[in-house]
Amino acid sequence: MRVNLIYFLYELNGAYTSFEDLFYNLKRFTDNDVRFIILYEDKDVLVRFKEYLAFGTGICYLQIEKEGYHNMKFPIKYDIKGDINVISTEIIQLEWHDRFVQHSNKTYLLYPAFVYKDEGLDHSIFEYQMNYIKEHNVLTICNEFNAKYVDNSFVWYMKFSPERIEKIKKLVSFENDTLVAEDYYKNKMEGRNIKPFSYKKYEYYRYDKKNDFNNYTDNGARYYENIGKLMFEFVFLGKESTYSPKNKKFFDGLSEFMRYIGYDDEKEYTFTKDDMPLLKKKLYMDKDDEILKLFREEG
Repeated sequence: MRVNLIYFLYELNGAYTSFEDLFYNLKRFTDNDVRFIILYEDKDVLVRFKEYLAFGTGICYLQIEKEGYHNMKFPIKYDIKGDINVISTEIIQLEWHDRFVQHSNKTYLLYPAFVYKDEGLDHSIFEYQMNYIKEHNVLTICNEFNAKYVDNSFVWYMKFSPERIEKIKKLVSFENDTLVAEDYYKNKMEGRNIKPFSYKKYEYYRYDKKNDFNNYTDNGARYYENIGKLMFEFVFLGKESTYSPKNKKFFDGLSEFMRYIGYDDEKEYTFTKDDMPLLKKKLYMDKDDEILKLFREEG
């Protein structure tokens, strides 16, 4: 059975690593023909994030727009077919603008953060995505927080892959002291590269990375987080991270994810190597993981 994981790369974020982790885990725990297909527009995004990206058998990067003479842009439209296609919300947006086509017996939407689209200044994007999900009978794989937006959902908590963790271990150094989440997000949104794994410690609290750039309505900052996985990745890399409930406004995806692992997001934590046994148990997939039934013939 052909399974395509299709992602649109415009920046490096947790969504990309979620697709990468699922790719490796499906390769490990199923007999399917699994492909990770990454669409991108500007080749500069590949240059900028190359050291963090996955390459190898079953992984393909497709440019959907190329530059010709006199800086003219030429779109390239792909039609990707599979038994199961796993897509990101940006893929729906590409289809909306007639820049991409995908055909499959089943389509799964992986871990959207609907709140950003719901409160965006341009609400038409959110409305189109909701209609697309209904009309195409898309199954949304998500946490409980996002399941409330759709009728057809599968609640599941994201898993890391040993392959990705081993890959980023090669990027580890201890040359910088403390990376603060707010500074990290601000630099990313302004296009400046911060090498997170060069820091000894990660200091996390919720920061509204969208509001500062006028992508929200005037409802105020939401301080929403879907997973917050970098906080736990630091521990897998032999480093420390801290968590503070500062700026928490409501029970969000991170609240749910921490509860799943065994933490209370109303409390402060320092995560160290002592947390590794619990994190490995909760964040590494095994052969009985419930999501695997979606990728079997009878799923």
